[in-house]
Amino acid sequence: MNTNGPFIHTENTSFKIMKNIFIALIPLILFAIYKNGLVLFFKGKVDFITSLYPIFIIFICSLCTFIFDTLYTMLFCKDKVDIKKYIKTSFSFLPGIILSLVIPINTPILIIILSCLISTVLEKIFFKVSNNHIFNTVALSFIIISIFSIINGGYSYLNQFESTKFNNSPLQSEIQLNYNYDLVVKPYGDLKQYFVGNVPGGIGEVSILFCIISFIYLIVQKSVKYLIPISSFVTFLIGFTLIGIFNNYDIYFSIFNLFIGSIVFSLIFISSSSFTSPITNLGQIVYGILIGILTIVFRFVLPFADIFMAIFISNLLVPLIDNICVKFNK
Repeated sequence: MNTNGPFIHTENTSFKIMKNIFIALIPLILFAIYKNGLVLFFKGKVDFITSLYPIFIIFICSLCTFIFDTLYTMLFCKDKVDIKKYIKTSFSFLPGIILSLVIPINTPILIIILSCLISTVLEKIFFKVSNNHIFNTVALSFIIISIFSIINGGYSYLNQFESTKFNNSPLQSEIQLNYNYDLVVKPYGDLKQYFVGNVPGGIGEVSILFCIISFIYLIVQKSVKYLIPISSFVTFLIGFTLIGIFNNYDIYFSIFNLFIGSIVFSLIFISSSSFTSPITNLGQIVYGILIGILTIVFRFVLPFADIFMAIFISNLLVPLIDNICVKFNK
């Protein structure tokens, strides 16, 4: 077993898995650059240099996770790890890319750097103590950014064009106004706009279309634990449908809540991380259901980084899930 990188599973498949994850992220990276940069330039909202800001955010996030992960390894694990090989095979920049695609575009650079530093160091320390990857660094980084966002009055998800049309992202509108199709959904367009990703949200995660394409690619390449996203999605669908029926909401309620808040993207690229998710099929299903239930609870009871809090808490329970499900399989 190779424990170098944040996503590595086994020595003979690690490079293939990491390469496929990176390839799967490319459409979403390009979409982030187009939606939050090039479109603004073509509409005359920003100059060309400013239109490159999404690239800068992605670069900073990936550079931070790479540098902090590599420095920690050089300082505290240099006797156990071949540093040159580690740098070539760890793919420690990938968590940074994933983080960059879910955060608000107006997140201060200093906060991004600080969140990456704290999450990377904490993950390394807990791994050294327990010999297990206790939590996903992307989920923790987002939670840290969310805490600073609350303290500082909120970091806007709206790019410079969206800020002239809307006051909030769809999820923020639902939190403030409660669900109402005309007030919460319709101002951003019909659900086709949500599916394509032509709505405010994280820098690159809002396109459900590209998320699905990436997910299919990862399944075909056998580079994702697909039972986790699928079981979570089914749980979301059932849960949101029941809540909609109970509150007499229209049929769009369930789909709307599935399409916002980074749910689809996070299930594919964060919840199913090789190191922080269960090893058995049954365990992955249980884990996925748990994430679904917790996300629904956080969204409607305590709307605080819902999917990320759900993944973080579920990560902590993975050893217990594995122990129970391994015995059950016997």
